[in-house]
Amino acid sequence: MKKHLIINADDFGWDKDATEGILTLARRGKITSTSIMANFVDYKSVASLLLNNNISIGFHINLLSGEPVSPLPQVQTLIGEDGNFLSLPKLLIRAAIGGVDKEELENEILAQLNFLIAMNVPISHADSHKHVLQCPFIGPMITEILKDTEIKKTRNCKVTDWHNKKMAIVRAFSMLTASNLNTFIKPQALISTFSEKAEANMSIFKEAIDQAFNKYSIVEFMTHPAINNREGSYLNRKAEYEFWLNENWLSYLVENDIDLISYNQLKA
Repeated sequence: MKKHLIINADDFGWDKDATEGILTLARRGKITSTSIMANFVDYKSVASLLLNNNISIGFHINLLSGEPVSPLPQVQTLIGEDGNFLSLPKLLIRAAIGGVDKEELENEILAQLNFLIAMNVPISHADSHKHVLQCPFIGPMITEILKDTEIKKTRNCKVTDWHNKKMAIVRAFSMLTASNLNTFIKPQALISTFSEKAEANMSIFKEAIDQAFNKYSIVEFMTHPAINNREGSYLNRKAEYEFWLNENWLSYLVENDIDLISYNQLKA
């Protein structure tokens, strides 16, 4: 069976270091996809991204960092007293007790999506900041909203390596909410190893690729590249950026008969 790999760079727009790193990788053909944080991105960086027609561009749903795109009175159940989004634990607790208003959630998701559409971004798929799309309580609400949009493809948070606590939780959440994504086209699994290990090198890459394609034929490799690390983040963004830019990882894919594809090429 033919093997296909999507390399998706998350967090385009989050800060200038992520934006610059992803743009460089896109220009050099080192990634096949990226996803945009609508509440952080600016018109200039989106215009630069749109020049790269060799990649797909997704909607990185963000309900956890920064301020909403919507006017604050329209999203009161999604924000704290400071006007910023709630943390993931607080959002899940609020959703679990019925404290998240679905209309307000829809307001914000559509506001983010329409902001990107207004900039002529051809949305290939949806994924989400900190995997909120497949979290319990809030995830099913999000997918119901997405079903009424033109988005037909999503990330599948079925991580291939769940040996640390965080990824084990992500894997469990993805299994609990998997049926919500039945109507969407999606990869079979997600490689999140660089994020798990906070490191990126050929040894880790080969192990992750071998493990994933031993079982699956269509896989997404999630990455968070940036030219510098972000203060307060556990991610080693700079190491990921330098790996994709400088290492000869493509030859390993060729040797193992793995084709690179974008979300635009993902079939049902």
